Amino acid sequence: MILGDVIDSNAALFPDKDGVVDEIERISFAALADRAKRLANGLAARGTGHGDRVAVIAQNCHEYIEVFSAGEIAGYITAPINFRLTSVELSALLADCRPSAVIFDHAYKPLIKAVRPVLDSVKAYICIDGTAAGAEDYESVLAVSSPAMPRIRARPDDTAFLIYTSGTTGRPKGVMHSHRGQILSALSFCMDGSIDQEDRILIANPLFHAGGKWMQLGHHFRGCTVFLQRQFDAGVLLETIEREQITATLLPATMMRAVLDHPDFAWRNLSSLRTVYYSAAPTPEPLLRRALAAFGPILVQYYGGTEAGGVGTAMLKHHHVHDDAAVLQRRLTSAGQPKPLAKVRIVRDDGSDCKIDEPGEIIIHSDAHMQGYWNNSHATAETLKDGWIYTGDVGTRDKDFFVYVIDRKKEMIISGGANIYAREVEDALHRHSAVLEAAVIGVPDEKWGETVHAVVATRPGAAVTADDLIEHCRSLIASYKKPTGITFVSDLPKQENGKIDKSALREPFWAGRERRVN
Repeated sequence: MILGDVIDSNAALFPDKDGVVDEIERISFAALADRAKRLANGLAARGTGHGDRVAVIAQNCHEYIEVFSAGEIAGYITAPINFRLTSVELSALLADCRPSAVIFDHAYKPLIKAVRPVLDSVKAYICIDGTAAGAEDYESVLAVSSPAMPRIRARPDDTAFLIYTSGTTGRPKGVMHSHRGQILSALSFCMDGSIDQEDRILIANPLFHAGGKWMQLGHHFRGCTVFLQRQFDAGVLLETIEREQITATLLPATMMRAVLDHPDFAWRNLSSLRTVYYSAAPTPEPLLRRALAAFGPILVQYYGGTEAGGVGTAMLKHHHVHDDAAVLQRRLTSAGQPKPLAKVRIVRDDGSDCKIDEPGEIIIHSDAHMQGYWNNSHATAETLKDGWIYTGDVGTRDKDFFVYVIDRKKEMIISGGANIYAREVEDALHRHSAVLEAAVIGVPDEKWGETVHAVVATRPGAAVTADDLIEHCRSLIASYKKPTGITFVSDLPKQENGKIDKSALREPFWAGRERRVN
């Protein structure tokens, strides 16, 4: 089975049902299949062959899903690219994947113009919703192309997607995922979210990140309608949920906070919602409790990362409820239990299994994990060992095999020889009523090598000092773990997937030093 089979199945079973709805168009499943085949044939006519890369640079729109779908049918490798990259960054990624075609939103014409001189692999430039010099109009390409099944089809073990990581620990790496693996990933999402054909999911996460793409795949696997928000706006998201009777959406921590804090939240009718997914970055317990109080026990958390293919652990709806308050408090800080299609271990540096509550690296095995990194065999060998994805995350497990993510291995702070996990300190800070967001980093210290430093954004109108927060932490965690300094900011820098950009926070402290913490 290939991902393109899902497109054909939905077109046959639900031809008139909305398949993709964006802020402008409603595309039926029959139309999605027709347009995807036209695009696939149009790309073939312009020199794109089996296994060639097709880069797409756009905000969420129905055309984005059509680009993915064309590759899923005809065996092209879709490379979704972050539209907020600079021309230098974009040039590096495109030089790495060497696309045969670049499909882009008209808003990014200046960006494409800047990188064209350094690209020699591109045979076709196609512009969505507009015209651009040296590029064909997207709708014109479809209009003159055949709706017949492409002559060349994808195969189960072909690479379907090339999804670039955020690159905070070096240059971005292209993660390769196969058709076979992504079918298993979609199946896993269907099971964990109890997805049925009447679900209507709203995706506001950018489709160049794995999370949004996996949500689309999982719901299309069951014949559900997928709604796309061009870019996240809490007010528009709430209005869309009410108007379209949305049943599911994905809200990473930063988006979840924005939705709960929005003035429209109190009066919008959100009763259609039956599942709220969250992932990408740890969600502070106080925020999670707010979400549970606001939405009810309809939350589902995923953990695993792009390399693991979306199959790692899951915190299901019933895991968010427990009669024992102490058990629930601890469980709400977990990433859930291993998913049915995954094996999860916590291991020491020598590869042996850790005991219960003993910190070690989280490793994941499933048939959905990545094939490897594109053009990067060294990084592949470091991450994929004997069929296991080494996540780089430090975690523990309890007797019921709930997994707790403590920190990134590379973000662990070593102060005076003691290991300090940033997540533990951040959790303590989040328990202070004045703290909106907090990030903990290691900064250079002449005596201890590194010391703990916190960067904090406070709630509007809150009055709190650095000493207040340091003493607050001292009351919750061992004194040697507490911050020795605190920087107050209005907002913490974020990556596109909502994770706090700790590299940007560290930069001022480590600039000019030979040893850097990444």
